[in-house]
Amino acid sequence: MQRYRKKKKMPWKAYIRKLIFPAALLAIPGLMLSKDIAIAKILLYGSLPYSYIHTEDTPRLKLDEDKEVWLEQDTKAVENDPDIYKKDDGIIGLDEVIYQEEEEFTPLYEDGAKENITYDDLEQLRDVDYMIHKLYNKDASAGIIKDKFDVDKFLAADLSIEKNSSEPQVLIFHTHAGTEFFSDSDTSDLYEGVVGAGRELQRILKNQYGIEAIHHTGVYDVIDGKSSRDGSYERMEVEVQKILKENPSIELAIDIHRDGIEPDPQLVNYINGKPYAKFMFVNGLSAINDGGKVTEIESLKNPNLDTNLALSFNMQMAANKYFPDSTRKMYLKTYRFSTFMLPKSLLVEIGCQYNTKEEAFNSMEILAYLIEDVIFN
Repeated sequence: MQRYRKKKKMPWKAYIRKLIFPAALLAIPGLMLSKDIAIAKILLYGSLPYSYIHTEDTPRLKLDEDKEVWLEQDTKAVENDPDIYKKDDGIIGLDEVIYQEEEEFTPLYEDGAKENITYDDLEQLRDVDYMIHKLYNKDASAGIIKDKFDVDKFLAADLSIEKNSSEPQVLIFHTHAGTEFFSDSDTSDLYEGVVGAGRELQRILKNQYGIEAIHHTGVYDVIDGKSSRDGSYERMEVEVQKILKENPSIELAIDIHRDGIEPDPQLVNYINGKPYAKFMFVNGLSAINDGGKVTEIESLKNPNLDTNLALSFNMQMAANKYFPDSTRKMYLKTYRFSTFMLPKSLLVEIGCQYNTKEEAFNSMEILAYLIEDVIFN
């Protein structure tokens, strides 16, 4: 996900920009924001000078944080087509406003330490507040629709895939392939980062469980040799949708990331003396909590959210049963991320920047076992 940086003192000019830019943005002639993006939602993301705003099929609109001017090409785009940012297939959405730099670190366990809740706790898990408190961490802006968290529906969900080794059934990819590495990685070699973890998962699935997987190694967060994480989800979606269309046998999609946390949270679990990086399942809810009012984001709908949530829940419960302390609490966020393309989709954060390659790659053994047990068994 985001690579977190230590908080820097903001100069006084930046404070002024932080106050005036949202208002200035709304005043630009011809730029009409969708009803799904209210001023309060823009302010939620802090100062827009540090953000990019773009749509999937139009030129990117960028605020230059030094000169505080619109890039010429994007100004002309708005002048030529005043409705360019109102089109139904390109509405500015919350997952298109992505920080270039995080100023605050997200607490590792903001809602209590992770506990190994298992199927023995089902009765208690029928209390939604208890379930969310015990199994999830959540972003402050994430809109929690409690009807979505029904343990009986999670357990009744059909998550099974009938194994067929003659065709690919799993897609492994990385939205942030070019910027997420480990403490001892050679960052010039993609296979020393999350891409290497994906390759290891593909190998284990095939060799140990007879599950065929495609490992897509496309890079969407580096452009012209420079990190450019803004828009990476949109760039990834185009290519991944092509792969899914060309391979209709694929029923499970896994987006593998590496988290960024400060200070070092010691995300290592030892099993028989072997080190494993702890991992975390992430769900984007496509809903925002705006002052206590939960609103679904119409421009970022996820028709597969119910199955997404059921899958991550059952994967977490199986991990707690077979490999206690191998995972962190699941994480709930506002965005939809990459899990909307297939019902059975996972976004997995493997360790963090302090974990080693060995720890991260070892964890693919556990993830592969859970995939076999929950989905293919």
